[in-house]
Amino acid sequence: RHALELLLAGDPDVADRDQLGVLIRNARVVRGWLDAADVRFARRGRELNEQGAAESPFAVLIDEGRRSGKEVGKTQDREQLCNQMPAFEDALATGAVSADHVDVLARVAKNLSDAERSDLHAHTDDLVTAASSDYVFGFERRCKNLITQIRNEHRAGSDADELDAQRSASKVSVKASKPSSSTRRFSSARLRC
Repeated sequence: RHALELLLAGDPDVADRDQLGVLIRNARVVRGWLDAADVRFARRGRELNEQGAAESPFAVLIDEGRRSGKEVGKTQDREQLCNQMPAFEDALATGAVSADHVDVLARVAKNLSDAERSDLHAHTDDLVTAASSDYVFGFERRCKNLITQIRNEHRAGSDADELDAQRSASKVSVKASKPSSSTRRFSSARLRC
C-alpha cells in the first residue's frame, strides 16, 4: 500500500532523477503485486473450474481481465511455476522479481521430468536470489545453464542409448535389379539435358 500511495502522490512529469527512480521502484513493487494477484486469480479460477463452479481460468482471465490469450497463457504458466516454487510468488508479490523472470524460468523448465524438476526445486532459493539481482537476460542464461546441468546428470548416456535403439530399429535393405527399358530411356534423356 505504501508503494501505491507514493506512486499516486508522485508526478513523473516534474520529477528529478532521484524522484523518478523512487517512482519507478514503487511502480515495480505495485506491478509485482498485481502480477502475483493474477497468479492467485488463475489459481482460484482453476480450482473453481475443477469444482464445476466456473468456466476455465483461461476464459475467466480473458473475459474479466480483458487480456490477450498470450498474456493469459503466461499467467497460467506463472501460476504453475509458483505452485511448485512458492518463493517465486512471494518474491513477485514484493516486486523483488519481475513477471519476466518467472516467465523465463517457467519456459525453460517446461519439459523437465519429475526427477529433474525436483532437482531444480532444490535450487529455488539460489534462483530467487539470482532473479532478484540479475537482469532477465542474465537470469535466463543462468537458468538454461542450470537446467542443462540437471539434464546431463539425469540423462547421462541417454543420447547414446537412443541412437543405439534407432539403429537397431531401422533396417536398410538394398535390392539390385536390372533397369527396365523405361528407366533407361528416362536416364539417358536426363543425361542429354
